[in-house]
Amino acid sequence: MAKNKNDDLARALEAMMSGQAPQADPVDAQPAEKMVKNPSIAKPVQANHPAPASTTRPSVPNKRPVSGKPAGQNPQPTRPTAPKPVTTLAPAKTPAMTKTPERALSSGSRPTQTAVPLFRRLSFRRTIIPPMLTLAFILPLFGLMPLIASDESPWAAISSWVSYCFILLGLVMAALTIMNILLVRQQLRLST
Repeated sequence: MAKNKNDDLARALEAMMSGQAPQADPVDAQPAEKMVKNPSIAKPVQANHPAPASTTRPSVPNKRPVSGKPAGQNPQPTRPTAPKPVTTLAPAKTPAMTKTPERALSSGSRPTQTAVPLFRRLSFRRTIIPPMLTLAFILPLFGLMPLIASDESPWAAISSWVSYCFILLGLVMAALTIMNILLVRQQLRLST
């Protein structure tokens, strides 16, 4: 009985893999009133199932067998393939890498790095220009507020050394912003 059940399940699985709807088992389709209540008296019913078309299983499970239908009538959905794993290449060994650390330092040659630091990338430098300009404008403004504000203003409570630090920090930020703008302009000229 268990062998027949396993065969039925295998046939149903093959039918689903080929795109056909699984056939209902005639034993399972009988109404409950016609079934025998006492299992010791009942004999197992042998179902007449058609033999499978092929007994060999395909070597690749996701490929479906080709049916006799034309391609336009029953298109089979295809499964997307898994993405290929990303591989990173190790940097080539230079003569300085094969030497001992003492010899490598004494010869003056250093191995080249392939990765560019974030702060040297053009995209980062272009992105950081607007925040730098904003700080270059706002910091000196905050530094001047205690000097401009009236005596009753909360800005007057800030000591003068904090005010001067804000002004100085704003000027440094303005200088760094100008340097960054010039470096971006130079990199854009070199890249085109």
